[in-house]
Amino acid sequence: MNKKNILWINILKAVCIISIYWAHSIYYYGISMPGVRYILPFYVNAFFFVSGYLLFRKQLSEPLIGQKIDEFTGGGYKIMTLNIIYRIMIPTVLFSAIEFIPSFVLRGRTLEIGAFFYKTIGGCTYWFTAALAVAELLIGLMLLTRRKSIWFYAICCSILSAIGWLMCRNGFSFFAAHPTFPWLYNHGLFCLVFMAVGGLFWRYETIINKVMNKFVLVGMIVVYATLLSLWPKNFKVLISLLDLNLAGIGISLLAIIVLIELCKMIRKNDLLNYIGQNTIGFYFMSGALPIVLSMAVKHFHPEANYIGFTLVFTGSMVISYFAVRIINRWLPWMLDIRRIKGK
Repeated sequence: MNKKNILWINILKAVCIISIYWAHSIYYYGISMPGVRYILPFYVNAFFFVSGYLLFRKQLSEPLIGQKIDEFTGGGYKIMTLNIIYRIMIPTVLFSAIEFIPSFVLRGRTLEIGAFFYKTIGGCTYWFTAALAVAELLIGLMLLTRRKSIWFYAICCSILSAIGWLMCRNGFSFFAAHPTFPWLYNHGLFCLVFMAVGGLFWRYETIINKVMNKFVLVGMIVVYATLLSLWPKNFKVLISLLDLNLAGIGISLLAIIVLIELCKMIRKNDLLNYIGQNTIGFYFMSGALPIVLSMAVKHFHPEANYIGFTLVFTGSMVISYFAVRIINRWLPWMLDIRRIKGK
């Protein structure tokens, strides 16, 4: 079961990161393509769902769930917090710093110390990893209660997501000039609802597996395609734009469940498995590479077409693949600075 779960999770993450490159290539290259609406509900939200699945699966299982508060704070909680800092937050700051100057030069903006701080230490360049770090830190605080029921965490996460939604709806922010500072905390609040449902899915996975079959799956796919085809504007699914509603959460969860079942049908694929195991590295390049390659392709052929799009998308994926290979082989500390000491 453990190997099976890891396999479908890696494949799902690979499908999602490829979808992110696909969507970014379309957006930055400036071409209209059919079918994009069908990937938006899951292509990022599924990452938060899986993160919640894995986090609660680990923290609410033995031996961690059996730890008392003193033992947990010096053990499981400490390890969890350090992993968030070293594997998510520090790499986010590092890659933000690397990207800062080229990004400002290409966009023709003035370099400022304040902007550098905002984009790097302030965690406001990569919204996904910033939101994930905030969400996991909040769940870590919830875990200090040592509650064993997944429903406690699901309710707390849902309440915090609702608070985040109300804050955005009423224009509340800690800093008027920079409403997402620090660390895009409002995005972190939004994504908690998907992490909570990921935890619920883990808890009731056995029951869900008994209900799922090919007929149910086909029915879900038909419902999903029909809803998005007939009423696409009714579903707000983009956490990146803080544009989320209940209908959007529902259609996203439907898409994620369908994707999980489809991924479970895929046999082991070394390429997809590798991409799925290294999605953080791929994510850090999912914005810059499509932007740069779009500019390069348009320099030679200003009018957007499918050949140009293919060059941007394929080039971005290939370059990022080899870049991740190089980082893992020679610069692993970029994704976890503790590796400098060989830990």
